[in-house]
This record gives sequence, C-alpha cells and structure tokens, in this order.
Amino acid sequence: MKTSLLVLFLSLTTSAYSQITNSSPYCQNGYDDGSAPKAHYISAFSIGSFSNVSGNIQWPYPHYVFYNNLTPGQLLMNYSYPYSIDFDTTGGTKQISMWIDFNRNYIMESMENFSHANIQPGISHVDGVITIPLTAGMGITRIRVSVYEDATTIMMNSCDLTTDWGETEDYEIEITNGITALEEISGGGTVTVFPNPVIKELNVSLNHLGAKYYRIYNTDSKMIVEHNCNEESFIKLDMNYPSGIYIISILTENGWMYKRFTIL
Repeated sequence: MKTSLLVLFLSLTTSAYSQITNSSPYCQNGYDDGSAPKAHYISAFSIGSFSNVSGNIQWPYPHYVFYNNLTPGQLLMNYSYPYSIDFDTTGGTKQISMWIDFNRNYIMESMENFSHANIQPGISHVDGVITIPLTAGMGITRIRVSVYEDATTIMMNSCDLTTDWGETEDYEIEITNGITALEEISGGGTVTVFPNPVIKELNVSLNHLGAKYYRIYNTDSKMIVEHNCNEESFIKLDMNYPSGIYIISILTENGWMYKRFTIL
C-alpha cells in the first residue's frame, strides 16, 4: 500500500514539475536552506495578459525553476502593465525582487530590478505596474521573480545563491512594437488616414486630439520615422517608402492611437 501511494505521489509531483531547472544562458539563482529549511514558494505570477499558477509547493532544492514550456507573454514598448505576485504567508519578513532583461544581454542588472521591501508575515500578495522602456530590445527575453525571507536586505544580484530561504521562477516574455500587438491594444478615437491605400501622400486627420508626435512602423516592426505633431489637427505625410503594410502610431492627450495603411 505504501509503495502504491509513493508511486502516486511521485507521479503527481512529476506532473506538477514539468519545467526545467537549467537557467542557461542566464546565471543560476537559488537558496541554501540555512540550518533549517523553510518552504517559501511563489504560488502565482502575472504581468499584462500573461499569468501562471505554480501552486502551493516549493520547488525542490535549490528552489529555482524556469517555466520554459509556457507561451511567452507579449509586452509592447512604451506601455505600462500591471503585475501581481502571490506567495506563502509563513515565516518572517520577506522581500520580493523581480528583474526583466530589457536589453536582452542575458544579464539581469540592478537597473532592471523591481522590488517590494519588508513584506510582513500574513501578507500573501503584492502588485505594481511596470513600464516597458522605449530602449528595450525587441524579441524574446527573460523575467525573473524571487520571493525570499530576509529581515532587511533586498536582493539586487539576480545570481545570488547565498540567501537561506525562498523560491525563484523564470519566465520568457516577448517585447515588441509589432503590428499585431499595436492592433490588439489600439485605442478608441477618431483618427482618420486617407487615401488608403496611398501612393504618394498620406493625410492624417487628428480631430483636435492634442497629438504630440507620431511614429510609423513597417511590417518588420521597425520604426522608420518619428516626428512631432505640435497638437496639429491635420498633417500630410510623404510616403517615400517601399510598397507594403504600415502602422502609424500617434500619441494624443487620450493616449496612443494606431491606424493601419497600405502603400502601393
């Protein structure tokens, strides 16, 4: 009977742990358990529309996991996204550190760190907002989330292996300014572009929306022009670009607005 229960337990454990513990090409992070292990864990994480529920079980020693089997969440440059972290309530004062490798250099630097300090016992949730900088590199990158017990010290070094008790999770996200992402979050409003398709000159009616500046992206998600609008209500743009599909993004007093157009 004990053998059967053990087999069932191992089967359930293996099913729950279907990810990997190899952090390469990023540095390893983990915990040494000190003199007496404490089973701190991250139970759920979300950012933007991406979310994962990892459950109320601490990953085995050294308590690090890379969820490489999930579809990366997509985050758009120059946009702000809410995030949330759920974790256990046991033990003493906790700290939370999170890194996003914005420049995609495989190093999670201190300038890419977001932290919550001095989480008191009994608290099981924190949240915040992260803005994806315009200087971020486009493509797949890594986000790291660490929850750990420490009375005073915030972990700025994402490669730390000396903290006693905690858990670290890695995820992949995609940073983009691509056409798909732009269309999905396109704001409301009455921006109009014509003619569409266009051959030489594109007219953009901004309808007194207090436009600050505009950008044009091609189908390779490359920004090909950026220019001030000076709150004009109507602009004319020369379309001396190759034939294809483009996106014009316009920063107005109501936020970003996007329109798709075709150059013949």
